[in-house]
Amino acid sequence: MNQDYSSLYSDYNNELKPLVSEIEGRTEMFEKGLLTHLATMFDEIALHAQAKADCQDEEATKHLNLADESLRISIKDSYQTLIMVIDKNIKAFSRQVGKSLSKLSGGRFVGLFKSQLKNAREYINAEDYKNAYKEYSKLEEACNKQIPEVITHGTSCVRVWGTILEWLLSICISVGVGIVVSCYSTEIKGFMRYLIDWLC
Repeated sequence: MNQDYSSLYSDYNNELKPLVSEIEGRTEMFEKGLLTHLATMFDEIALHAQAKADCQDEEATKHLNLADESLRISIKDSYQTLIMVIDKNIKAFSRQVGKSLSKLSGGRFVGLFKSQLKNAREYINAEDYKNAYKEYSKLEEACNKQIPEVITHGTSCVRVWGTILEWLLSICISVGVGIVVSCYSTEIKGFMRYLIDWLC
């Protein structure tokens, strides 16, 4: 491989490609803005090669720098896209859990959640998208580990409310039957005698 392209290719292969794969896996689409920057990068590489062939070193360096700049923009945009996707997932988790967030892992999870979210937002404010992405990924992983507890907590709440509703319903039915029996006791006794006579 041409020595001029080794750094560019390494960053493209080791950093951008995994990000693009994750974006496609999470969103099931390819970002249009990313396509533009990638096309620009490859155009600049072609122009660099042409300038090198024509012995125009200054022009070749300019095109190589523009290719590198396009790659950096692609990487930054990829991190920003992933941060938005993960942030959306974390917000959905937070909405789903609601006030129970403070009860997860015996109350320890809410501190971790707030701390990692604060760290991630500080990285975003500093425009350090790579580290912001890492923090958001850790936070998303921590949220995913809490899902079994969320399901268990939600299921137990449903079970408790279901038991309470069954109990209330059985009381209402018993009271209703008791009222009917007390109001129509003579008619019911007569009906029961008729039924016994008929069966015998």
